[in-house]
Amino acid sequence: MIMQQPIGKWNFIFRETRSRIILTVILFLALLMILLRLGTEWWSTFEPIITFLTLGVAILVLYQQMSEEWERAYLPKRFTGRFYYKGQEVMRFENAWLTSEGDARQLAQQIGSQMVDVKLLKFVAPEVEIVGPKINQKEHFVHYTITFNLTEIPKDGNDNELLNTAKVRVWKPPFINSVGSSTYEDYDRGE
Repeated sequence: MIMQQPIGKWNFIFRETRSRIILTVILFLALLMILLRLGTEWWSTFEPIITFLTLGVAILVLYQQMSEEWERAYLPKRFTGRFYYKGQEVMRFENAWLTSEGDARQLAQQIGSQMVDVKLLKFVAPEVEIVGPKINQKEHFVHYTITFNLTEIPKDGNDNELLNTAKVRVWKPPFINSVGSSTYEDYDRGE
């Protein structure tokens, strides 16, 4: 399993605002060219342009803030949980509903426990990683991914392993079939 490397503040800012920075530079250069062509009588022409640019920036900032508020407050939240044992993925659930970010770890543990019918999963607690939020533009939801490193394969009361480590157990919607049974399946790696 690859742990996500933290990204620096300036790299994050540039990544998130790259298109706006490029647009601003292009507009600045275009205005500079216009000013150079106008000569000395530029202020009477330039003042309304500055006014409209200021209004445009204010509208763009308002749009961005409203978009972020909409994403945070109104888009449904879903998450995927991945369970690894010795670097190999052994279980995964996909697109489970999430009520809030704070519920992700506890709910992922509960879902993982249900996938193997045990009360407690043993994992490296300090290495639980949550990635997100990422917006799914196609289906309109906020998505998180949580990753656990299991320290042992869950076992039943007779000390039999409940997972085949050569396969990956996957649980995805619909999570329960028409008769109320769980719909997870075991797949060969790579499927």
